[in-house]
Amino acid sequence: MKFNREVDTLRTLPLPDFSLSLSFKTVRVPDCMVPEPLFCVRRPGGSHVNCEAFFSSLGAAIRADFAAVNFDSKKFSEIAERHLLRAKPADNVSLADIVEYSLFKRDRWVHNHAGDFGQPNITLYHTPHFYIEALFWLEGSTALHQHGFSGAFSVLSGGSIHSTYSFELREALNQRLRLGTLHHKNIEILHPGAVRRIDGGPALIHALFHLDYPSISIVVRTPVDRDTGIQYSYYPPHVSMDPFDRRPIQTLTNRTFEMLRKLDHPELNEWAIRYLKDCDPLDAFDFFLAQTPPKDPIWFTQVLGSVTGASYQKAIPEMIASLVHQYRTTQILVLRKKVTERDLRTVLGFLGNAPSLTALNTLLRSAFPGREPKEVLLDALKRFATMEIGFPAEDATLEIIGYLLDGMSDQQVHQRLVQEYGEAEVAGMTDAISESLRLLRGHYLLAPVLAGFAA
Repeated sequence: MKFNREVDTLRTLPLPDFSLSLSFKTVRVPDCMVPEPLFCVRRPGGSHVNCEAFFSSLGAAIRADFAAVNFDSKKFSEIAERHLLRAKPADNVSLADIVEYSLFKRDRWVHNHAGDFGQPNITLYHTPHFYIEALFWLEGSTALHQHGFSGAFSVLSGGSIHSTYSFELREALNQRLRLGTLHHKNIEILHPGAVRRIDGGPALIHALFHLDYPSISIVVRTPVDRDTGIQYSYYPPHVSMDPFDRRPIQTLTNRTFEMLRKLDHPELNEWAIRYLKDCDPLDAFDFFLAQTPPKDPIWFTQVLGSVTGASYQKAIPEMIASLVHQYRTTQILVLRKKVTERDLRTVLGFLGNAPSLTALNTLLRSAFPGREPKEVLLDALKRFATMEIGFPAEDATLEIIGYLLDGMSDQQVHQRLVQEYGEAEVAGMTDAISESLRLLRGHYLLAPVLAGFAA
């Protein structure tokens, strides 16, 4: 029977399962699979903006207002936001303008700000108190983070899903690693011309999931605001850590264990447990983040769960929960590299960032007017399924997912399948269907949006 064959196919696949009972499947991404580029064209009419003059004028105006408040960094984000809204970079500057300026204005490299934040980052204006840069993004999406500076950013080209959070601190194990709860505040799609403030410190905790190839932002920012403290990164649902406090010995240790893991060395787990027992809590958390490619949650749950007597012992369950979430994020970013269509990237970004099915449906209605969210999602999942994500693009599988999205319990799904296919067709498949439901509820694309529904 066709239904039986499809359920059997689903049951036998090595599905990523976020109930932590199965190993995850690693997806290989062909190097040749890159999205179609979205090139910024010159402004209508073929006119050519003088990039240097545009940003010199913008920078001079910002500097005048900043000087008027004695270069008070607490007032800079409002100034930067106001001038970006007035200048409208998206209406006046293109990718070609910035690239030509970068390639052929050699003197500007004197003030280019080095770093790997951006693909690349190009400085367009510089003063001792602030600077303006263009950030290009091809495949990158930013980690959830706060800032050690203030300013504002404007989308020049492409688009991004922008998510904001707050952090409720429960305990600081030390200044380098803190525990608490991240609360989702807002999610939106930013289009060209959108401007958002950057307030230093925990006032803005956010992440960007870039939709287009490339996405380009213009950032106006101070070099550093000393009073904002550590520029923490966040790992939902519980961990906040200092991503810049990495000592050379820690990097060497992480690389050594990465080598042992790739060799499948028989002493790997024993040595990892011995190391983790006596190390700093941030080093312990960073140890798992640094494994490339990331090890599945089964491994780090077993290893961390075997650690006894560590100074951070009580924090281990929260660390595991955040590592599971980070692994899910990594899997979504791996899939993102294979997705070339903007509509699919949008749905994938929503799945990776929406905190609930209700929020996901709201976002899908906004992005795809005239279509039912469930229809959009099932169509996207069917297309994702052709990319080796862990379940087949079969009608029976998608039908079961549809029932889960309707909030059905496992028992209700069984009853509906009997109604649809008849008792004889479903007979003998109870265990297989139950296992399929468990695997689908734990799949990295579906687990968060199905989390509120009882099994």
